[in-house]
Amino acid sequence: MAVNLTSPIASYGKVCVHRFEQLCALFEDEKLQSRYEISLLQVHDSYGQFKIWASNIGALQSLPSSSSLDHRLREVPKLSEQVVNLLEDLGRSLEDVCVIASGERENRVSPFVQADVELLSINDEIDGTGTSTDPSSPVSEPLSEIREIFLSVSDAITSLFSLSILVRNNSSRDRYAKALVSASKAPLDDQFDIDHVGNKFPRLYRNDMAWLRVRLGKAITHRRQYLRYCREHHEKLAKAPAALHKGVASPELKIGINFLGVQGQPSRLFSDGDISISKPTSTLVSTTASTINPVKLENVDILERLGEEQADDRSQTSYATSVGEDGNDNRLSVVPLEEIAMPGQCFECPYCWTIQRFTHQNSWSKHVMRDLKPYVCTSEQCDLKLFADRHAWFTHELQNHLIEWRCCFCSYPPQQSLKEFQDHVRKKHADISADGQLPALTRACRQPIDRLSPTACPFCDEWEAALRKLNSHIPAATSLVVTVQQFRHHVGRHMEQLALFAIPRGYKENDDSGSSGPAPGCM
Repeated sequence: MAVNLTSPIASYGKVCVHRFEQLCALFEDEKLQSRYEISLLQVHDSYGQFKIWASNIGALQSLPSSSSLDHRLREVPKLSEQVVNLLEDLGRSLEDVCVIASGERENRVSPFVQADVELLSINDEIDGTGTSTDPSSPVSEPLSEIREIFLSVSDAITSLFSLSILVRNNSSRDRYAKALVSASKAPLDDQFDIDHVGNKFPRLYRNDMAWLRVRLGKAITHRRQYLRYCREHHEKLAKAPAALHKGVASPELKIGINFLGVQGQPSRLFSDGDISISKPTSTLVSTTASTINPVKLENVDILERLGEEQADDRSQTSYATSVGEDGNDNRLSVVPLEEIAMPGQCFECPYCWTIQRFTHQNSWSKHVMRDLKPYVCTSEQCDLKLFADRHAWFTHELQNHLIEWRCCFCSYPPQQSLKEFQDHVRKKHADISADGQLPALTRACRQPIDRLSPTACPFCDEWEAALRKLNSHIPAATSLVVTVQQFRHHVGRHMEQLALFAIPRGYKENDDSGSSGPAPGCM
């Protein structure tokens, strides 16, 4: 099969598809499966994993398509060369397996294994028993050439998935911004989401909170647009020339995945039947694959704040010492990692449709939250802006909105109103304000709030009552306050619940869709 050097990745990828099809046809013969101890299911599984990789990243798209992997890696020749080398190795391995399986070449056995078996046989004869002197000693099972080569096929696919993660992590395009631009051509109705916010948090139906209800509802709609963009972008990358679909059809493998961990909700099937997957008609005008930034390749690790969520729950003795959690069974949650893939395995995220790999639920949950950008500024003076990180969101709140002024010259109570603070300075410290020092003094006395009342939660009225019940040692006449960390955690959890509502639940896009399951483990 000729290789097109202008699109080497796509060309070598198509060679691999062609040889996988040949291999599938050969192993339809049950005698071959038994002879070489390679089942048709194993062949289909490897082929399915390769198709997941290729469709996810546009590896089968040819230039001049901007969706092709050849186009995206045009400025990173070293990475492009690595992909080509892996595909070339994979194609060569598949060809060798086909040659042996078809009988054109002998299926050799490692001479070292043969020598071990012969030596064991000689020892048995010397023993005169016909059995090994040590019944518990392991006997090396001969590893034939075809099985060894077939194992290398899985290794090559694993390496391709690892490179796919590298490519995605170094994309120069803001997919959220691109999604919102594309969605402007076919916007979703946001009234349903605005109504949901009010129904979930009745406090936001107050007239003075209407602006926040609208903002939060629009944020949910923006997330829906982002998820739709990701799905349709994936479909575009998954398209391949029609010629690739002629051949052996893979058996259907269905793995149920509960996309959103809600008790009692039906699961949705994660589909990867063919390279080109039938989906609902696109409502977005166009999608463009991201270009890889060569500079970012030198620093690809994403640092995560391990353990900071535990810090949110830390009690303060001068404040509420116990903070209740929402015990509602209907609370939405991120689907458990083990329902998607085994820890450490590569898999296709069912939300952003990128290849990911996680070993702990905490990291997987953070990835989902980064996709959804659940955190929204709660100040009316700010425009709608979504934050992917809880700490970045609340730092914005503390630096711009949750601030107070403490007088440096007297014990006047801290003021959250700039006007009241400046009126105090003019009245009690007239000599300073008269010298034109008021602006400088205002800046010097400005600082973030270090404690808040639970009644300041914009979402609910129940938090203070719950805290009173949990902290019965605090007198009823004493004002109850919580730490900044506790407030951030509580309000952040409300926002996360709204964000998770953007994920479609309890439906199947295609009842006949199949899945090849998670990708092979990446090392």
